[in-house]
This record gives sequence, C-alpha cells and structure tokens, in this order.
Amino acid sequence: MSAVGQRQRLLLNMTANGAVGEDLFVVRRGEGAYVEDVDGKRYIDGLSGLYCNQLGHTYAEEFAEASSRQLTELGYTPLWLASAHPTAVELAERLAALAPDGVEQTFFSSGGAEAVETAWKLARKYHAVRGEPKRIKAIARRGAYHGLTLGALSFNDDPGLTEPYGGPAIRARFVPNTNRYHAPPFATDVEFTSYLLAETEAAILEEGPETIAMLIAEPVQNRGGCLTPPDGYWPGLRSLADRYGFLLVADEVITGFGRV
Repeated sequence: MSAVGQRQRLLLNMTANGAVGEDLFVVRRGEGAYVEDVDGKRYIDGLSGLYCNQLGHTYAEEFAEASSRQLTELGYTPLWLASAHPTAVELAERLAALAPDGVEQTFFSSGGAEAVETAWKLARKYHAVRGEPKRIKAIARRGAYHGLTLGALSFNDDPGLTEPYGGPAIRARFVPNTNRYHAPPFATDVEFTSYLLAETEAAILEEGPETIAMLIAEPVQNRGGCLTPPDGYWPGLRSLADRYGFLLVADEVITGFGRV
C-alpha cells in the first residue's frame, strides 16, 4: 500500500485530516540531525522530533540494544499497588542524583501531557488532603503550551487549540509571559520582573487566592520564541506560591535535559 493509501487509515494530531491530500510528509529514517522522507529527500530535524530527540538520530543502535535487553528480561509490569521493577527503581535513583536539591522523587508518565495532567491531580489531592478542596483553579501564562489532552488544554490560551472542544475542563487564569516584545518598555530586568509579578499577583487576588491550586509555567517558554525569564522572576513566583499557598509547577517537558 502506498503512503497515501496508508494515510487514509491514519488520523494525525493537530491536523485537519480531511484536508490532507497527496502531499503528506512521510519520514522514513533519520541520521544525526537529519531526517529523510520516503522519496529520499533530506531535511534538518529542526524540531528534534517533537522536542524529544535532543540527541539526534545517531544512537539508534544503542537505543535498540538497551530496549532489546529490557524487553528480553521483562516486557511490562506496572508501577502501582506497591509494585515496581529494578529498572524503574534504578532510574529514579539516578534522576534524584542529577536533579537540583529538594527534587528527590520521580513519578513516571508516558508523555508530556500526561505529566501535566498528573501534576494537576497531585495539586488537587495535595490541597484536598490539607482540607482546602476549594482550590480548583490554575494560573498559566499567555501563549504557553502544556499539552493536548483535555485537562492540559485548559492551560493553553490558543483558541485554535481549545475552541473545537468547548469550554475548558479546568478553570485557568492567564497572566503575562516573559516576552518583552509585547510588554511595556522596561529599562532593566528588575523593572520587568516587578511588572510580571505584579500582574500575576493581581490575577491571583482577583480570582481569590484560596481557590488557586497551582501555577504552571515553563522555565523557558518555548511556544512563541524561546522566552527566557528575567532575573528574579522564578524566585518571585516561588514567593507568590508560598505567600498564597498554591503549588508552583515547572513544566520542563520541552526544556529539561538540554532540550531547549
């Protein structure tokens, strides 16, 4: 069957599938920083897959060997109900050694959107256990991207992504991101940070601090142009979270481990 014939049976994400015709882009193989389509044409993989191939396509044999070794030993067993397996235990230990001080535990998920959904569930449970079940809202930043599952979509403010699915599953309030281009002019990082934190605090107060479960943000916001934070911004977010009792979530799905 041709690639186009196969496409008729395959639904694509973030795609108007009925509008995809004969020009479907089908990637056949990769090498280093390049991918090759079914016609043999070579392209630079500028997105690194979908931000997750930061090592490129050079290590396929090494990955295949490690995968084969694991699958030969154990194909699958779940991490739940007080059950685990050695590889998960070893990886959690390794991640704890690499992570900043205070980040000592790992909950594994199968992808970025699921990780964001898990963070939301943890935040809701955390507040419920502490006797604050009315904390059911989130603060997110304008222009951010946190995934395409229904809950994670709530933390995106792009109508093109959200409107086809109706109202959001989670109530979220959006605050300015760290893009200087769309902000008032500021002479220094100190002034810019003060503006951003003041806008964020104002939104928290308008929504009611007692209703906020978490604030989610990427350390470097990728969507819209790799937006780096000004000096003092993240410590300022930490201070707001501590002051008003909500959790601060750093979504590093795109930025973690050298990706951006």
